[in-house]
Amino acid sequence: MKVAKAQHIKMKSQCIEESGSSSLSVEIDEVLNRIAIPFYQIIGIKIRFYLLLPINGDLYGVFEWAFQELPSKDDDVDIVSFLCKKFLIYRVGVF
Repeated sequence: MKVAKAQHIKMKSQCIEESGSSSLSVEIDEVLNRIAIPFYQIIGIKIRFYLLLPINGDLYGVFEWAFQELPSKDDDVDIVSFLCKKFLIYRVGVF
């Protein structure tokens, strides 16, 4: 989660740097606050997929998108790889 938050902060910093001003315009800030940063966490034998959602300023929310047990047999690899692929191409609707 720390890495996802750092990625969002870095993206904002780069936008400020590229614009050449000391702060972001309201329009750009609103667009950046709609960007969800995906991340995952492995705990024990489960992989959990999350989305980090900016709420306001330094306040972020975390949405658990899905979880799956890690494969224990060769047949299980397809299920987890399918879930990983779906997560990587998941698109959050405009909110």
